[in-house]
Amino acid sequence: MAQFLYRRFGEQGWLQQDQAGDTAGTLGIAIRIEEANGWGYIEEPYGINDNLKVICEKLKVAAIATMSSDITSHLFSKIGSTDSEFALSPNHITVPVINDLYDLTREGSGVTRRDFCCFIRYEKTVLVWSNAVDELILNCAEVESKLMSCVKRRTPIYYVQILTLADMGCPGCGNSTHPIFS
Repeated sequence: MAQFLYRRFGEQGWLQQDQAGDTAGTLGIAIRIEEANGWGYIEEPYGINDNLKVICEKLKVAAIATMSSDITSHLFSKIGSTDSEFALSPNHITVPVINDLYDLTREGSGVTRRDFCCFIRYEKTVLVWSNAVDELILNCAEVESKLMSCVKRRTPIYYVQILTLADMGCPGCGNSTHPIFS
């Protein structure tokens, strides 16, 4: 399942390394599984940052993933160095901003299971989690949609007027009442 999800994440463009952040070893997925002697983890790629597993355990979620893309890169350029949260307009959602993955492993990070995602400033990734493994890709798509609506809202729109032949008229005389334009 982890390999399947990792491939899908790659296809969606959610595993692009941000040149401004330290994403080495942090881009991937951790899935919590029940074993005979407690909980274990399946990770993809192998050797992913151990903090992801600790966070998964702390939040008591089934799966956790990091996302990095062109959209997240744009949003991180808008997050200040002291911001502790970021508002996603027009969705009226406030997302926690954490300095690094290690901060989430400690008590008092302020991030809870119900937050569904958070921004990780140092690694320049968005951390997304799910209560069920099969819902992780849906949650990530939902987060991407909310991020995209935030980007679209903050980007100026330039209007381009498209002229038709009838608007321009006859090339010879400029008259738009010729039969060819009717």
